[in-house]
Amino acid sequence: MRRTRPKRGGFCKGHKPQRGCFSGNATGHPVDAVRSTRIVDCGFPEQQRLWRRTYWPVFVTRVSRRYGKPFARQQPPRWGDSFGRARTGRLGTVNVRMTIGKSIAILGILGACGVLRAQDQIRLDIEGGVAYQTRNTCAIPADSSKFSYRDLLGRGPFNYGRVTAIINDANNSGYRIVIAPLNISGVGKLPNKVQFSGTTFDPGIDTAGRYIFNNYRFTWWHKWKPIDGIDVRAGWTFFIRDANVSLAQSGKSASFYNLGPVPLYYILAEKHLTDRLRAEFEFDGLVAPEGGALDLGLALGYSLNPTTALKLRARYLDGGTGSGSAYSYATVNYLSLGLEFRW
Repeated sequence: MRRTRPKRGGFCKGHKPQRGCFSGNATGHPVDAVRSTRIVDCGFPEQQRLWRRTYWPVFVTRVSRRYGKPFARQQPPRWGDSFGRARTGRLGTVNVRMTIGKSIAILGILGACGVLRAQDQIRLDIEGGVAYQTRNTCAIPADSSKFSYRDLLGRGPFNYGRVTAIINDANNSGYRIVIAPLNISGVGKLPNKVQFSGTTFDPGIDTAGRYIFNNYRFTWWHKWKPIDGIDVRAGWTFFIRDANVSLAQSGKSASFYNLGPVPLYYILAEKHLTDRLRAEFEFDGLVAPEGGALDLGLALGYSLNPTTALKLRARYLDGGTGSGSAYSYATVNYLSLGLEFRW
């Protein structure tokens, strides 16, 4: 079949566009400018060559020379159109800066819609405050002499921080990730002779002590139906303890390190007291013959704006183990102030 260069804007009627056809649209296909010979072959390679030789050079030349002036009577076909149709008609004056501005505005609106739709899908709590130890008894190994870090280092206060991320999914369930380090250290005097991890420490002299209890938690939870306006989430927590205790005197030191997992139950209850004020109760805990862990939290949150809230929180942490190679039980109270961010 003889193929001639088509006239821009010329189309014959009665041609039904086919899938993958880039030469025609809903009104027809291009016709020859002189002999009005139909180009009925709508093969992709031929029309690709037609695009490269005819429309694309015109587009590049006109746009690159001057913005805002009509550069074509017919808008070139859009590659990748799932229906394989080209758009026709006069494109008119093109204001590039206005087009870019509208594109940015549309993207901004779509982004804002996406943020609004995804709001409350991710919640990040960052808190910091003080910790007081009311009990902290340790013996390494478990059948050796016991001593108290509370008596050695004092009640406190000690600085602490905590980061919590809560992720919601579409099935009324989600995940929680907690990073909660605790580092208590100082210098004191032992009241009695202590046998600690194979080393004997004398009483009445300066002794440096350090108690590190970092814990990391991964929780799966499910949100239940509200009970009297209280939102309840319950699930399981995979608790990883990263503990290290040590003593040091002049010329000698000893330490004990322990890393291990602990399964816990998890409950979170929230109730909105006013439009901006809400109360939270959080529970992580499990008790077993070998030991246990209990973490209770009570918080009062005030919403500064739809995505940020100020929180005042009190925590109670208690737990330990009395079997195996170590004896350690501690009770720590926390008071913190933090911020909550929602996306």
